[in-house]
Amino acid sequence: MGLMDTGPGVVSGQERKGKRGMGFPPGGLWSPDARALLATLGVPGESAFEVYGRVVVVPQTGVLVIGQVRHEISEGQVKLTPRSGSPRFVVAPWSGVEPVIIAPRDLPGEVLRFVPYPEEEPSPSLAGPWTVSATSDRVGIRWQGPLLDASPPGRSRPMVQGAIEIPPDGQPITLGPDGPTIGGYPLVGVMIRAEDEVLSRLGPGAVRHWLTITRAEAEDLYAEDQRQRARWIETVRQGLALRR
Repeated sequence: MGLMDTGPGVVSGQERKGKRGMGFPPGGLWSPDARALLATLGVPGESAFEVYGRVVVVPQTGVLVIGQVRHEISEGQVKLTPRSGSPRFVVAPWSGVEPVIIAPRDLPGEVLRFVPYPEEEPSPSLAGPWTVSATSDRVGIRWQGPLLDASPPGRSRPMVQGAIEIPPDGQPITLGPDGPTIGGYPLVGVMIRAEDEVLSRLGPGAVRHWLTITRAEAEDLYAEDQRQRARWIETVRQGLALRR
């Protein structure tokens, strides 16, 4: 089964093949930082595992961890415990006799930016504050906050990761990597791609405000996010080279 077995809170980094649709999640790692770093290091993404909100024990040798974790080494094994507020981390195979723990990239954290749909003045209630619900998962981040007006579901339409839907209870959902590709709930906007890494790290109880921006601003922020990711990867790569 490779480095770890999948189970509650553990997802393989392998993306599933075939036609994606309702009920056919793509799999794979949520964190774009982790995906990009592993690709740069030549580590196949399908050999990695995403761990969420649980403690795991892995072999001491040949392991690389990306995330905020505490690690304890005992009898040839490493116990990995997620730190408070950072429940998701990635485990991948690596050469070496000691585990390598890589701290994630520093990110601004109190505001999430989105492009409203339709592109007109959105409801002031969308600003929040919003709290991540304990029922959130890779299908979608469920938020608790101001009660929003929810129109009856309409005709199904294509959905993308980051889409913000309003179900009948008036509490929004931001679709995650395993979310459906078709949805009928009212759509009020889409989180920008530059927020994907932030969204992948959020855990229950996290509080965020939402900020409306334009598509042009979203494109500029995504380009800057890619530049910052590249600098972080280069720093990590140089640090790993010194360890060898």
